[in-house]
Amino acid sequence: MRKLLILLLALALVFSMPAAGWAGENEAPLNSEFAGGSGTEADPWQISTAEQLNNMHNYLGLSNGNKYFILIDDIDLSGYDDSYDDGKGWDPIGNYGVASIFTGSFDGNGKTITGLYSNRPGQDFGGLFGNITNSVIKEVVLLDVQVTGGFCTGGLVGTAEESEITASSVTGTVIGSYYAGGLAGRSWSSSISECSAASTVTAGYYGGGLVGYHIYVSSITNSYATGAVSGVEAAGGLLGKNDEQGSITNSYATGPVSGSTPLLGGLVGHNTGSVSASYYDQQTTVQSDTGKGEPRATADMTDPYNTSNTYLGWDFSGIWDIRDDMNNGYPFLWWQDDTAPVDKAALADAITAAIANKNSVVVSVDGSEVDPADVWVTAAVMTDYESAIAAAQAVYDDGDAYQQQVDDAVTALYSATAAFNAAKQPGTYSAPQTGDELRDRLDTIKAETKDRFADLKTAIKNKFSR
Repeated sequence: MRKLLILLLALALVFSMPAAGWAGENEAPLNSEFAGGSGTEADPWQISTAEQLNNMHNYLGLSNGNKYFILIDDIDLSGYDDSYDDGKGWDPIGNYGVASIFTGSFDGNGKTITGLYSNRPGQDFGGLFGNITNSVIKEVVLLDVQVTGGFCTGGLVGTAEESEITASSVTGTVIGSYYAGGLAGRSWSSSISECSAASTVTAGYYGGGLVGYHIYVSSITNSYATGAVSGVEAAGGLLGKNDEQGSITNSYATGPVSGSTPLLGGLVGHNTGSVSASYYDQQTTVQSDTGKGEPRATADMTDPYNTSNTYLGWDFSGIWDIRDDMNNGYPFLWWQDDTAPVDKAALADAITAAIANKNSVVVSVDGSEVDPADVWVTAAVMTDYESAIAAAQAVYDDGDAYQQQVDDAVTALYSATAAFNAAKQPGTYSAPQTGDELRDRLDTIKAETKDRFADLKTAIKNKFSR
């Protein structure tokens, strides 16, 4: 009889479990448009081919702002050359209108994209990406781009609004009729940091080696441009126009600047914003303006540079490096140095601690079967944490990973661990009492009842004896 009762209880427990409790039931479905992933921050959609990169066009608009993408292989875009789309080539990801802008996040993962050809002079927002808003784009390396567009054209992004672009670089040629830049055509309330461009830029109106037009509260930090720039309205080696709320910090330019306008500058063509600790080579840019970037001789800017008046306050231990055998002797970004040693010790420690943390926790639907001395999380929480650990492990195993990627992986895993720990709950399981324990409890209840009855009897007797 007792065995039958236990069996019935077990069956009742099994069939009362919600569908989400079954393994794999609450996992996001695989998307055949990509190599893997589920599109979340912890498990971004993986891109390994040009076709998969092109599939990002299917995830535009405000409703896709929570989508995440990552490159897992180098990409060759030669299949989207002048023989594609009536000679137009690549169609930029994101365009005008809330339903067409790109609002997701894209991690280039340090991989290289080659063969970008986009010949769309009558189309606004030219580049690999056309129009991005509230986006994060990082670690993208574009080589030998050929981009021609109309309003807002850049090698990587046509226009970036309230977005972040970090640790990315472009080489090639960019031509735009209005706001053209080697990296981005226009930066609107956006930040650009640790980026570079070695692109030849031709602009009809505001051209810059890195960015064409810097508007509202936008910033360029720890970045540089080395390509030639020409423009009609304003042209600068780094930036065409810096608006009054824009800022440039710890950056430089070296490319020749020319144009049919008096608004030319070695660093900035037209400046009403702030420029600090930023320089340009007056010999190679063929410019000599002041007040919007500090002119220096080539010898002052190349290794060994003039430490008394150039690159003052720059971080040459974690952001910049300078050697005579790299970048023609000018400073380059730390992430661009393939020979730099990569320290993965902190990442290894973080992964080891995360695995131990994961293994100390029980997966449960509601914790009712978990001992109070233990803690539990839901299957969904555990899956997210395992994905974060797997992502960190992938960076650790990547022999081509550079230091910034490793540091970012450590930070991401720390954040995932904090979220995981916050989701932990103590178990609520209460073990059934034995026969002896039940008898003891019954005897206690009897004694307590007898005492209370006696007290009540005494109270009643006292009341009526008055």
